[in-house]
Amino acid sequence: MEYLDILNEDGQSTGVRDLKDRVKQNGHWHRVVNLWIVNPQGDILQMKRAPGLTYFPNFWGTVGGHVQAGEHALDAVVRETLEELGISLNPQDLTHIFTDKAEYPWKDKTLRVFRDVYTTVWSGSLMNILLDPREAQQVSWFSRKELQNRYLDKNSEVFPLPQTYLDQLWCKI
Repeated sequence: MEYLDILNEDGQSTGVRDLKDRVKQNGHWHRVVNLWIVNPQGDILQMKRAPGLTYFPNFWGTVGGHVQAGEHALDAVVRETLEELGISLNPQDLTHIFTDKAEYPWKDKTLRVFRDVYTTVWSGSLMNILLDPREAQQVSWFSRKELQNRYLDKNSEVFPLPQTYLDQLWCKI
């Protein structure tokens, strides 16, 4: 069972923890992380989410996940990258680029998150990636322009991100 820290509207811990599903079901603020992996040529790694996922199955997106109760966001990025891609990263190679506050309508709920967004340069091969089939089904490098076009295309199956998030991202990576 995975527990999350419940946050207030300013992103500070309330001192209360609850099960991940209840935090999301009750619309509590909580912290998640994203990692944008860029290769030395400037291409951006994306993974196609697994078909069995509850939220945005079969959509392309970046490494990400929930920060567990008591966990630091940087540790969550390292953990999620290892879980999803089988890549072990050194925390010193990660750069925090911004924090984003977002509310997502989903079915009959509203998901409320603070996203700590990180980036790193990775020169490994896609052959070195060990996908967790419960998380992802495919990975690919995309040029920055190609990825920007995917986010502009409202019919593209990319994990939805607010324009304010994308504007900050394109300035930082």
